[in-house]
Amino acid sequence: MELPAPVIYVSMGDEFNASGHPEEIGRQSGRAFKYWIEVLERSSGTVVTLPMAVMTRIQLRVGRNQVIRPAETILRISEGSNVFEASTLEDLATQLRQRYPDETHERKLIAERDYEAERRHEEAIEELARIFARAAAKSLISSIE
Repeated sequence: MELPAPVIYVSMGDEFNASGHPEEIGRQSGRAFKYWIEVLERSSGTVVTLPMAVMTRIQLRVGRNQVIRPAETILRISEGSNVFEASTLEDLATQLRQRYPDETHERKLIAERDYEAERRHEEAIEELARIFARAAAKSLISSIE
């Protein structure tokens, strides 16, 4: 039986966690979450839902002596042709505040546990373990022959 997904509501002005990165929740707990921003237009009561992608940008080494930049977390929201991209929630909130001013809009960050993503991740790890086990067995067998 699947448990209902816990949902976390956070005002865009509040601190989401110590580092300002929502993906820290998943890293600390081993869980996967999906995120979105709900923007309420106060005058009409209209709610716009903006899905948020949380990504880690890494640099792959091309040459032996190349200096690798540290991994960078990117928070991205796409709304039609508008793309909001930031490295912290504070920066993202500032960009959204310009598009949706405090006087006329209310913004909420919502995080919901993503059980499907957790299942896919677990299956991928299990398949990777099987691949390594097969490779190790083949190597062992060929070294005996």
